[in-house]
Amino acid sequence: MEVGGPSYIGAYLLAGEIAPDLSSVTLATDRYAQIDSPTLIRNLSEEAIVATPRGILTFYEANGRALRPTPAAHLITPTLAESALSPFPSLEYRVTDATELDAAGRFWVINYFFPGDVHLRPEADPLANQFGKGPTHASYQHVERLVEMEITESGIVFTERAPIQFALSLEPRNWEGVVRLDDEGFLIVTDSFPQTMLAFVTGHTLD
Repeated sequence: MEVGGPSYIGAYLLAGEIAPDLSSVTLATDRYAQIDSPTLIRNLSEEAIVATPRGILTFYEANGRALRPTPAAHLITPTLAESALSPFPSLEYRVTDATELDAAGRFWVINYFFPGDVHLRPEADPLANQFGKGPTHASYQHVERLVEMEITESGIVFTERAPIQFALSLEPRNWEGVVRLDDEGFLIVTDSFPQTMLAFVTGHTLD
């Protein structure tokens, strides 16, 4: 849950319970972890979580070099006490969601950029330099892709896999949710911009 005002921006991670019939969600408002944001940029906070055997990892939305020279994820224990910071790789643009952890300790994040987000102060993209840009990513300024990461003893790192770049259109799509469908691919969903859309992404590069 994002919280903030003129002089503070942060997030709460709350405990809760989902009814067996999925009819309701009950939040335990007396049980939460407070996470301070590393910047005071409006509407930027902890944006994605991944459950791990050690607790819950939370990821700040912006992890580019200009804003966060040494990015890190927060590890929250099951009792909602922050136990550690885990090093996170520098990743330009926004992180808007993450998949569940797989058996190898790997997961994917949505990595999105809207050209109007000048407050992110994006720099040269190392992933594009390493793996190249697909045809539509070479033609537009916006970025829509999935990036794979893994948890190691030294922190969170990129895997050797190339990002899955979506085929872009003229209008950017603000992808805000992702679910892994075993080895078949991913379901992704936008918020309300440009409209609510649900899409299937194969496990291969689309662009």
